[in-house]
Amino acid sequence: NDFTALDILPHRRYVVDKAAAGQTCSRRKFILLYLNHKWIYTEFWIDPNNQLVFDTFDRAVRANPSAHPLFHSDRGYQYTNRQFKAKLDGIHATQSMSRPGRCIDNGPMEGFWGILKSEMYYLRQFHTFEELKKAIDEHIDFYNTRRLQAKLKGLAPLAYRNQTLVA
Repeated sequence: NDFTALDILPHRRYVVDKAAAGQTCSRRKFILLYLNHKWIYTEFWIDPNNQLVFDTFDRAVRANPSAHPLFHSDRGYQYTNRQFKAKLDGIHATQSMSRPGRCIDNGPMEGFWGILKSEMYYLRQFHTFEELKKAIDEHIDFYNTRRLQAKLKGLAPLAYRNQTLVA
């Protein structure tokens, strides 16, 4: 699929995933929501559960009530249950999932995990959950505002999005 047009317009494509992180600090999970070359809505929790995924989704909907996005995710239980499908239907979103074992639809998220791990996570030692959370938040800010990318014409994601919207 060619999602280029969806990447330019705000709140047309949401990409979501969850991941585990832990070193000497306790093992924690976090979720990220990606909107048009911008990473937003980071949530952290100890035990994965549907409610935290729902809360993150609801937060995005409250911030953008007129959005009817294409919603990409993996096939995790949080995204395949009836309650979550009802939430998507409630905002007229289209759900998108690749076949099991393939992450084509969720490629931007899987790519970001690799970037986050290689540029920040594997390079540092975290002794507390607060250190890890702060480092992730700082890296997301760096990624959105200062990390230049060839695929975005040498601009950082927010600069590219803002330039595209003005044109």
